[in-house]
Parts: sequence; structure tokens; C-alpha cells
Amino acid sequence: MRFSFLKFSRKAHKWLGIYVSFLTVVWLGELLLLPLAYPVKGTQAVEPATVGIVAVQGSVVPFHEIMRRVRSGAYGPFGPDLTVTYLPRDGRYVVRDPGAFVVCTVSATDGRLLGRESDGSALFTEKGALAWLNPAVSAILKAPFEISFVFLAVTGVYLVIFPYLRRGRAAGEGVLGLAPGDRFLFRATGNARDMARLAALGLLPGVPVTVLRMPRRGPVVLSARNTRIAVARNVAAAFILERAEA
Repeated sequence: MRFSFLKFSRKAHKWLGIYVSFLTVVWLGELLLLPLAYPVKGTQAVEPATVGIVAVQGSVVPFHEIMRRVRSGAYGPFGPDLTVTYLPRDGRYVVRDPGAFVVCTVSATDGRLLGRESDGSALFTEKGALAWLNPAVSAILKAPFEISFVFLAVTGVYLVIFPYLRRGRAAGEGVLGLAPGDRFLFRATGNARDMARLAALGLLPGVPVTVLRMPRRGPVVLSARNTRIAVARNVAAAFILERAEA
């Protein structure tokens, strides 16, 4: 079961990697093109001379005055749905228009327009991942992302620590608990499907076997009946054996 999960994890990583790579390419392209497709309008329509309010020491422009100027178009065009946030620590008002993906920064002391730019966060949240093409396509494309991210994280950790787990379990697991030069009598294998294959190689119950090579990875090399035999590690781990005296 462990080995089937390992094989499944590797295949899943390959296809999910292709999926994530495709999403990454799409997002990088949109990062460059969406601001061009949704430019900030009205930046030239604002005249600082008509926007400014006479500043008073320690005073703050009232919220209703900012809203009046926003509605009148003093800070450029805005849609009907907008939000205005007052940031007292910065001494600024932030006006966001989610429909036009525009954010304006206004001085809270004199009402001057400090900046009008694209609201990148709202733009990519609303139009990213092909939502500009079709919202349904975007929903289908993004649906498996969070699930696949969790799956990649879990299986990725498993793939990294699996060799160390196998190495730690090697002691006492069939041939993997032995060292080169050790001898044993082969009795059987825990996997009945491998018994016929091992018999064809000369590994029959009661046959003395010597370990020739025990690499950290790859097949184990054994010697039986004057013949060298390479056995896969998972097969060797299932051997039922009896230690023989040197």
C-alpha cells in the first residue's frame, strides 16, 4: 500500500505541476496585460487649484466635503459603488471604485488629490485567472487550486521523508536489515506474487544466500547457487529468512 501511494504521489505531482505551471503563466501574462486593458481614466481631468481647501492647523476636511467633491468629479470619474476610508495616522482619505478598479488618495488636511492609480488587488481578484474572458471558465480553472495546493504539500512532504522512513525501517525488514557479507537461508516471501519469480531465479525455500551489495538506493545484489541476483528493495524487504552462521 505504501508503494502504491508513493507511485500515485509521483504521478500526481507531475500532472498537478503542469496545472500549476499553466496557472503561473496565465497570472504572469495577466500581471502585465490587465493594467493595460483596464487603464485609470480621468487622471488629467483633476485640477489642483480647484481641489484644494484652505488648510487650518490641526484641522481635518469633513467626510461629507470629501464625498461632495468625489460626487462632483473633482477627483476624476467614479462609479456609483465606491468606498471612502479615513486613515487618521496617515492623514489621508482613500477612495476606492471597485467597478473601475481605481483607488484615489486624498489629503485629509486640505483635500488635495495625492494620487489616482489602478487598484491592482481588486483588478486581479476580479479579472484574474481568465475571469476577463469568462467568469465560468475562471471558476472552473481556480476550483482545484486550493485542494491541489494542500495535496501537493502533503504528498511533497511524504516524498521527501519517504527515503528516510524506509532507511529507518530497514533494520529487521527482510534482507534490508543485513549487511554485505551476511548469509541467510531463504524461506519464503511475504508477497505470494513474487514467489514464482524468485523460484525462477533459483531462490527456493532452504537455499543459502549471501548479501553482496546493499546500496542505499536501487536493487539489492545477492548470491545464490553461484549466481548473482538483483532483487528490488521492496521485494527484498518482504523476504522471510533465517540467519545463517558464518
